[in-house]
Amino acid sequence: DALATHICQRWKDQDNIALEVGQTAVSGRDLVLQIDSLAGYLASLENNRTLGLCLKNSVAFVVTFLAGVRANYRVAVFDPNWPKPVFEQALEQVQPFDVWESLPKKTTSTELPQENPENNFYIGFTSGSTGVAKAFQRTQNSWLASFRLDQQEFEFSESDVFFVPGQFSHSLFLYALLRGLYAGARVVCAQTFRPDFIPCDTTVFYGVPTHILQTASACETPVSTVRLILSSGAAFPKHMLEGVGQTFPRAEFCETYGASELGYVSLWRARENPPVASVGRPFNGVTVSIKNDVIQVKSDLCFTGYLNGQAFEGINDTGYLNEDGFLFLTGRADRMIISKGKNIHPEHIEAVLRQYPAIEECAVFARSDTIRGESLIAFLSLNTSVEHRDLVAFLKQHLPLTHVPQAFYQVDNWPRLPSGKTYFKGLQAMPLSQKRPLSQKRLL
Repeated sequence: DALATHICQRWKDQDNIALEVGQTAVSGRDLVLQIDSLAGYLASLENNRTLGLCLKNSVAFVVTFLAGVRANYRVAVFDPNWPKPVFEQALEQVQPFDVWESLPKKTTSTELPQENPENNFYIGFTSGSTGVAKAFQRTQNSWLASFRLDQQEFEFSESDVFFVPGQFSHSLFLYALLRGLYAGARVVCAQTFRPDFIPCDTTVFYGVPTHILQTASACETPVSTVRLILSSGAAFPKHMLEGVGQTFPRAEFCETYGASELGYVSLWRARENPPVASVGRPFNGVTVSIKNDVIQVKSDLCFTGYLNGQAFEGINDTGYLNEDGFLFLTGRADRMIISKGKNIHPEHIEAVLRQYPAIEECAVFARSDTIRGESLIAFLSLNTSVEHRDLVAFLKQHLPLTHVPQAFYQVDNWPRLPSGKTYFKGLQAMPLSQKRPLSQKRLL
């Protein structure tokens, strides 16, 4: 079935709650009535069939998005927290007939067209470490294919309760929202993330590592209803899984690796005992190969393309498959550092740093030094104090000397993108007053 049509058919006769966003809840029947009414209005308009949404998490967002999809529109989702220049740049790429910042009270009894799953239905934005918003589009079929594949992996059902803590302006959480409704599961969404809130009957918890770790830390009592934790958007520090397991004692932990352009690529599933340093095995239905150290992916989950016509040349991640078929990342080609004549992938160093118990987040960069030439520095988010010499001693056990940073700086307010990934450009641009050196001594 087409996406919105399927959701409406599943929920149209249901008086039980389908969706909760913050303090607002709506039954399946009422949700479908609102979607159909607005879809009729949209279908009656003569325009370019591209609608922009700039709403925070709300029932109004969900109604408007699905009404647009039901009426065969492309719906572009703008982040309401973007600075004005970023929004204007994104708007120029999309050029919708209008941008709605609230749910319009419009109804028309126009007969709805048949929804076409081959249509481009969603325009999202990649906002990598540079912070540049680049528009991409997807067909319904690409996400419907994802639904079929993750159904085989996770067996979602009407008895599930999805908890979605992030913003719908990020495709990960929009996907989780639609995936739950498509499965007939009740979906509970946060308006804004609160570490101390998770519904007591949650069975499926979608989140980035920050959401999962902070929620696990804030919960005063175990949440035994959660059967599945799905982590994505950034690398999860595996040494902290034990603490997560204490809060969610019956939950299976899974981490997915992928990209906005590709969807699922691989799955790290705790019960399959994957190597800790890997990103798991290729996702069911996805073919992964390596060419010149660069990861190549083939699947039915890929996006249509960028709106600016730029060619997609791959995810730019380097890595390898081991003899057991597990995928390992060695870094990103655009982050590679040449230091003292050596090619260094900072992700390799960061993966080792994350194994140190005091480190919650980290990032490694090159720095030009008038005495030493190009050298490595590391920025750290810590949960307790750590001595420079202890950190160096730890790294020397796992890395060659050329890969050990010469300086370490503690950062209290770690900059992140909406996806939960580190905002590298923002981190580098932070004033020195917000980066405290662990020690002024040079021990190397």
